Amino acid sequence: TNDLKTDYLWPLLLFTALLSFLLVLRADGKRMRACFFWFLTFLATAYALLMAPEPQKRALFGAGIFLFVAIGKAVEVLKRTCEEREEEVFSLLFRAAACAFVAMMTLSMSFVYLQDGANLARIRRDLTERYAILEEAAKEGKQEVVLPLLHPQFKNKYSMAYVTEISAEDSGYYVNQALAGYYGIPVVRGIRRDDLSEQTETGANEERANADERKAEPEESKPEADGKGEEP
Repeated sequence: TNDLKTDYLWPLLLFTALLSFLLVLRADGKRMRACFFWFLTFLATAYALLMAPEPQKRALFGAGIFLFVAIGKAVEVLKRTCEEREEEVFSLLFRAAACAFVAMMTLSMSFVYLQDGANLARIRRDLTERYAILEEAAKEGKQEVVLPLLHPQFKNKYSMAYVTEISAEDSGYYVNQALAGYYGIPVVRGIRRDDLSEQTETGANEERANADERKAEPEESKPEADGKGEEP
């Protein structure tokens, strides 16, 4: 949805406006079938491509062609409808313009709420992960706990979580101290996600290196299976 908003917001708003005009003008339903067909083809193709684990944005170009065909069909139907109903077209166009404006704003706000709603769910997931770490550390009686910060790309105006975010630089920050006091942990620190990934990768590399060293130990260092000692 976010990719559609970024790449095709204005074409979608234009199609919404044209569709509003056609509905107010009561255009011929048979003529409008082609518009709906190409628009639904665009949506089906776009979401099928976006469901891939790592979609390539260039793949949306093909889906965009269907959207522009739908816009062209809508313009053609609008032109024919206006020519057939010339005597009352101006009053109807005024009503259509008002409806189109409302529809365009509704579509634009829908994209915003869908995107930010998904980000709110992601923020909740980060906070749930953080509280689980704190509860486990409190049960184990740890003296210090390091918590990952919230993902910066999820920040939006509908959440106050970033206003009360913990500090990665100062463990004496009031939010850090509040969490430490609530869970009974002396020190609570924050760490950025990038730094956490680097530390995790470094630790994994060290474990692999230690495992390789243990495998490379010479066989003669092990005790002999037959139990014989060295000759005097």
